[in-house]
Amino acid sequence: MFPEVNDREGYEYPKHGLLQLRGVVPENELVNFKQRDVNGEPALTVLKNGRSSGTTIGSVSSLRSLIRNYKSLVTPFWSRELTIVPYHGARSPFSTRGDSGSIIVDRSGHIVALLTGGGGLTDAVDVTFATPYCQLEKRIKEALPGIRLLD
Repeated sequence: MFPEVNDREGYEYPKHGLLQLRGVVPENELVNFKQRDVNGEPALTVLKNGRSSGTTIGSVSSLRSLIRNYKSLVTPFWSRELTIVPYHGARSPFSTRGDSGSIIVDRSGHIVALLTGGGGLTDAVDVTFATPYCQLEKRIKEALPGIRLLD
């Protein structure tokens, strides 16, 4: 989770090994990553605990190849999906069939996205798609004024 030594500053292993949710990653950080990968390049390392594949680690790719139209919702909207690939060196996919709906968080516990699709014929190299949570939260609050999320 911390391949870049300088990137570890201020991090403590979660008490009892349970990562506490601490808010939402803002949209600008989904484009301008603050973390660093093994090569020192900007990155966003994420994890999730899915029903089928359990806990897995991945990296948000800067590739945004899917635009989804959520027409059936009370407040329809378009979303540019995040693409997530397995963490560097992982030999298994980030998600498999049955993981949809999993919350994806960064290594500090900030919610990044909601898993909407992934897996496939070549699971180990397939991309997972996720809707940025900051976009979902905005739409939920528009449709349900006064709702309290993550309190």
